[in-house]
Amino acid sequence: MTHRIIVQNLCEPVYLAHNSTFELSAIRRLSQVLFCLREGLEGMRLWYEDCVRRMVGFTEGDDHPRFYPQPSGFLDQAFRYTQLLRRDAWCTVFLAQLDSGDKIVVKFAERYGELAHRTLAEAGYAPKLLYCGAPFAQNTRHDGPLMIVMEYVEGMTLFDAGRPTDGQCKELRKAVDILHANNLVHGDFRAPNVQLGVDGSVRIIDYDWAGLAGEVYYPLDLSSDIDWHPEV
Repeated sequence: MTHRIIVQNLCEPVYLAHNSTFELSAIRRLSQVLFCLREGLEGMRLWYEDCVRRMVGFTEGDDHPRFYPQPSGFLDQAFRYTQLLRRDAWCTVFLAQLDSGDKIVVKFAERYGELAHRTLAEAGYAPKLLYCGAPFAQNTRHDGPLMIVMEYVEGMTLFDAGRPTDGQCKELRKAVDILHANNLVHGDFRAPNVQLGVDGSVRIIDYDWAGLAGEVYYPLDLSSDIDWHPEV
């Protein structure tokens, strides 16, 4: 979305008035431009009609589908966005629903510690990772943001719940030990990134900065409002 009109020339200026000089070549060029314009407009019409058909219904007060990203599937599974998981202008994490009705979380990030996430997911300390790759899988040369899809876990974060119990602390210690045993680090191990399930489970989320120890690094724009560990 943009707040200004963007104008781009589709071709060179085409003279439409009568011209006795090079009349045949001018008519041929004009025909080519009009033909391409007609085909392009028809393609746009079909594309937008398909968007309208796939558009989820919404009521007053809900987010309009235009506020959601365009990617709507992964590994031959389609999904539709239902809401943002955080109400702020920088949120890139969305709640979505598969055709089966299962809820998933769809996130977009510049980088992601897929190995760290999968390692803890296999041990039961992270949501199951369903996909991590290009937003459009057919784009084999993609070098932009990644799309991450994972299972949705009902519950709340440790930040919202308050102080952890002794049992939760032990489980978190086990999760960290698993990472370190595999030469992995999380990088942002804080209360907002610990998910407490309604079944009492403990899961670590947000692996944007995770990866192999000594290879991953912190971003340059760390928030000064957070009391980071002295080694950060």
